[in-house]
Amino acid sequence: MDNLIRPLIISGIEVTALNDNDDLYRDLVENSRDLICTHDLNGVVLTVNFAAARSLGYELDELINHSLRELLSPKVHRELDIYLTDLREKRSASGIIELLTKSGEIRIWEYSSTLRTIGVQVPFVRAMAHEITSIMNSQKALRESEERLRIAAEVGRMYAWEWNPITDAVLRSAECEDILGVSGPAGESIAKDYFALIHPEDRATLWNMATSLTPKAPSYRTEYRRFRPEGGMLWLGESGHATFDEKGEMVRLVGMTADITERKNAEEELAKIAGRLIHAQEEERTKVAWELHEDVCQRLSLLGFELDNLEATPLKSRAEIRKRTNKLRKHLLEILGDLRDLSQELHPQILDLLPLSVALRSLCKEFGELHNVKIDFTEKNVPSPLSKEISICLFRIVQEALRNGIRHSEAGKFQVQLSGFAGAVQLSISDAGVGFEPKSAMSSGGLGLISMRERIALVKGSIEIRSKPQGGTEILCSVPVGSKTTQHT
Repeated sequence: MDNLIRPLIISGIEVTALNDNDDLYRDLVENSRDLICTHDLNGVVLTVNFAAARSLGYELDELINHSLRELLSPKVHRELDIYLTDLREKRSASGIIELLTKSGEIRIWEYSSTLRTIGVQVPFVRAMAHEITSIMNSQKALRESEERLRIAAEVGRMYAWEWNPITDAVLRSAECEDILGVSGPAGESIAKDYFALIHPEDRATLWNMATSLTPKAPSYRTEYRRFRPEGGMLWLGESGHATFDEKGEMVRLVGMTADITERKNAEEELAKIAGRLIHAQEEERTKVAWELHEDVCQRLSLLGFELDNLEATPLKSRAEIRKRTNKLRKHLLEILGDLRDLSQELHPQILDLLPLSVALRSLCKEFGELHNVKIDFTEKNVPSPLSKEISICLFRIVQEALRNGIRHSEAGKFQVQLSGFAGAVQLSISDAGVGFEPKSAMSSGGLGLISMRERIALVKGSIEIRSKPQGGTEILCSVPVGSKTTQHT
């Protein structure tokens, strides 16, 4: 009897164990975040695990007996037809597919499907899919970042590099070929060859900077000069960051190097211009000091001496007194006039009281009378009011242009025109004199033309100098003005 019962007990334990395994397996499938489903050869869902359905925002009954097509955006419906055809012909399919959540959000899944035909009356497809949305988005962001870096490297003329301090091998990005002026592939080399062309004054400094990094101070940033193979000079800006092993030994140095030659040349040119402007300022101050000391002060001293003489000399008649005082008054007015002209050179006070057009008309009249030349001034549709900055800028340009023209052009007549256009004011100073070559004049360092360009740039304007030898000269300036202006003729 016991022998009969024992197998039955054992059999019951096995059945119970099998049932427990089925429950564990079902629980594992239902709660998996991977998509586990079956569907027929028409793409109709037969079964799907609960957790995956909920991750897409659906209940089970919203997916079962529904077509997979409802989970796809219209642009990939064609891909479903190809997928079902592959299953019929090849009995398996795999790839990447975009599924729509119930809210319309796109999720990216990597899937693998097989067709089951053995042991079943109706063939069906077993499919499993793993969501890779975050991975794909990260890869996309990385590609976009790399593309932005590539564009920045091309536009900003820079390249990336990596140095192995153990082997001295250097790996550089392709942009280095154009920057460093090398022909053929230049991605791989050794640091020793690179340092051979670095300017002798910068070579030791850069080497010490790159090789003295520590785990506590792993980065550097510097600028240095390097010769191109054909002999030209480069200015390079460089930053590097080192990686160290557990012993504190440098095992890797990566960085970026940028071509900053244009910036350095511009800085050097600006420094030269600044030096020339400072020199010009000192000359102007010397001139003012000389005129005050050697001219005005001496004339005032003489006037005081004449007043002392007037007081000490007995005068015989009222007519003689009037004659002497009128002479002194004339001298005094001449001194006052010269002081007023000197003040005008330092700051055009007329602009504090009157519009630019009136100030320019007065300036042209004074210049013409002083230098015995004819200066015609015309104005048309001039915006009003103009800012103080624009008024001073254009006034100084006319002042400088007329001074240069009278000094160099050999012309007896000049034209100054001030006009208003839509959103801008335009100034023209022209003559029919001997002319000059503008590029040569600029390269020779003439402060007059340079100061004009600097002044017009400060008010975001533009200047064009039209001239040629024996062809006269025209200086044309245009300055944008705000919309809150009126025009008058």
